[in-house]
Amino acid sequence: MEKNQLIYVVETARCGNITHAAEKLHLSQPSLSNQIIQLERELGIPLFERCHKRVRPTPAGEVFVREAELILQNMSRLKNLMEEYAEQTRGSLRLGALSIMCSLGIPEMISTFKQNHPGLEIYLTESGSAALIQDVQENRLDAAFVILRSESSLEEGFSAVPLWKSETFVAMPAAWCDENSSSITLEQLARYPLITTGSRFNMNKLILSQMDVAGLRYTISCTCNQIDSCLSLVSKKMGVTFCSGETAAYYHHDNVRLLSFSPPIRRTIYFVYRKNPEYYPILRLFLQELDSLVPSKSL
Repeated sequence: MEKNQLIYVVETARCGNITHAAEKLHLSQPSLSNQIIQLERELGIPLFERCHKRVRPTPAGEVFVREAELILQNMSRLKNLMEEYAEQTRGSLRLGALSIMCSLGIPEMISTFKQNHPGLEIYLTESGSAALIQDVQENRLDAAFVILRSESSLEEGFSAVPLWKSETFVAMPAAWCDENSSSITLEQLARYPLITTGSRFNMNKLILSQMDVAGLRYTISCTCNQIDSCLSLVSKKMGVTFCSGETAAYYHHDNVRLLSFSPPIRRTIYFVYRKNPEYYPILRLFLQELDSLVPSKSL
């Protein structure tokens, strides 16, 4: 059974006359008659009752026409849907972002993309870099904004687009700082209680691993899920934490001071994905517009 045969039967039922139906279908009358007869033989039951120059559906034919109309409508709807996907006017994108996404302007980026393409659905998940990378790996996310030590730290099969590179600072209660100090070494940092954002976040791994390599002993006094919580605790003189200048400015506390690492420690935010954009039009569209969406590229 083919789509054309469904169309032939439906149009014949509507016209009640094979000659008229053939004219509308741009077929010869014998050709249309043969197509219907072949379909009836295939099904093993007559679809039309012939009476002089008129035809009318049999009971089985009425059911066939009703179901065929639904099938043709659904096929047309399916074709239109696929055209919308091909034209990138319909679809969804599952994105992951760091807890510092607000200070980076990521919500504004996604909002602008959504405004430019109102027919698309965007789903956003917030977590740490390690968790986000795992979600992309296991297909729970299509792509994510993450912190990486380097592109080479990604597993094979990932693609990474570098977006921002910025210096990492130590956020410390102002009362604990020497007015003449503007930087701090890892050895000095180890003397203070550390407030971290947990193992899911690559920023902590980046710094703590360097302290481990240097053989430094340190104390983690508190672990939080959000960097703004860490900075709030710093403001209460509970310890020190690490963050970028943008993040500290976004969650500003008058009594928190930033010190540079000596030597400097820098981190890069990447947009990572595994899927081939050729097969995922919405991911491809986002990648095409990504450069223009980034508020300020500082690489």
